[in-house]
Amino acid sequence: MSNITDSIVQYSFTGRQDVVAKLNKADGFANMNATQIDTLLGLIASGIKQVAPIGITYTIAKAAAEVEVQILKSFLAQADQHSDWCIIAVSTYKFTGWETGTGGTSGYPTYQLSKVDYHFGTSE
Repeated sequence: MSNITDSIVQYSFTGRQDVVAKLNKADGFANMNATQIDTLLGLIASGIKQVAPIGITYTIAKAAAEVEVQILKSFLAQADQHSDWCIIAVSTYKFTGWETGTGGTSGYPTYQLSKVDYHFGTSE
């Protein structure tokens, strides 16, 4: 059984089809330019934000996603070798305390995004 003060781990998935649609690019992922990488990081950050605990903003998610950009680039170097793939962002949130509710009512737990790890999955 977990405790509310334990770290939370969330998974978000960015599939090849999402990347192709966003970048209008179907191959050559190993040769993406800085603008395309930034757009991809934004797409990943949006996925992280969707599954994040309350209080995690898009800006925080994108900054955390950028930390491991070299790992992301190494995955992209393999992407053209597979017909279907996804980037799995594993986000870890640490408990930071309690926020007071409106009018002094019972509060709610708050968390800080502490780390994002990437994994590369294929359907093959």
